[in-house]
Amino acid sequence: MDTNRTTATNDGTWGPGQSLDVRVTLYADLRKYIPPGQPGSRRCRLAVGATVADLVANLGIPPGELMTVGVNGELADTDTVLGDGDDVALFSPMEGG
Repeated sequence: MDTNRTTATNDGTWGPGQSLDVRVTLYADLRKYIPPGQPGSRRCRLAVGATVADLVANLGIPPGELMTVGVNGELADTDTVLGDGDDVALFSPMEGG
């Protein structure tokens, strides 16, 4: 089964209108959650109605990890519902002065 899915039908497949594809890019310290040999940007398939929190869990990022979220170039929260074709950027908090 594709590990980039949050939910599927009982037989492990997606029916029409049940999934959406998003592109996610991890930056800074969050890049440690990218599997070795994969680029920083990847496509993920999620269930319709999935939120940024669902995407974050799907990527294996632990709950409570601090991050700034952008969806389609706009600041967003982890409870933001994603749409098909959305472009998600996840940044670790900035430090320094």
